[in-house]
Amino acid sequence: MLANKRNPKTNNQNFKKVNDLTSYDRKTLKRWWDNREALITSKYKNCAEKLKSDKYKGKFPVMEDRLDDFAKELRDSGFIVSWFTLKIKVLQI
Repeated sequence: MLANKRNPKTNNQNFKKVNDLTSYDRKTLKRWWDNREALITSKYKNCAEKLKSDKYKGKFPVMEDRLDDFAKELRDSGFIVSWFTLKIKVLQI
């Protein structure tokens, strides 16, 4: 569907069309496209998979599990979880 809508300047799909389909900001898409080689070769590209793995646990796994449960409860209740809220909860734990 997008293959025939190429941008002649970048030889890439139209960022507006991709934005409409994915809801990613056009500027973000452009930045990713411009930095695609660095992103592909990045040593951090698998960090999300490491976080899901039991092999890679943090220094304080009990605290992190409690913090994760707390954040899930807030989100399920419809609240926005901010960095500051998590920091306060960590200090309480």
